[in-house]
Amino acid sequence: MENEKQSYNGSGTANVIEETFPVEGMTCRGCASGVQRSLTKLEGVKSAEVSLADASATVAYDPGAATPEQMQQAVEKAGFKLGKR
Repeated sequence: MENEKQSYNGSGTANVIEETFPVEGMTCRGCASGVQRSLTKLEGVKSAEVSLADASATVAYDPGAATPEQMQQAVEKAGFKLGKR
């Protein structure tokens, strides 16, 4: 799966990047909810939408406050694997 990367500035104060990452290990809606919770708890993550059907997570985040590596670590702590960009 190819990652999407978009940059936008909704409020004029900070850039927000939106990327889609593959997620491994999800088998149910509870898994997808766990992945979403682990991502949205991170400082700098504005939103996270997780799709069980597509095995992916679309994350909008401030790259000055959150990194893909931090997201990978948070998802791994929840028991899943967030693919690399």
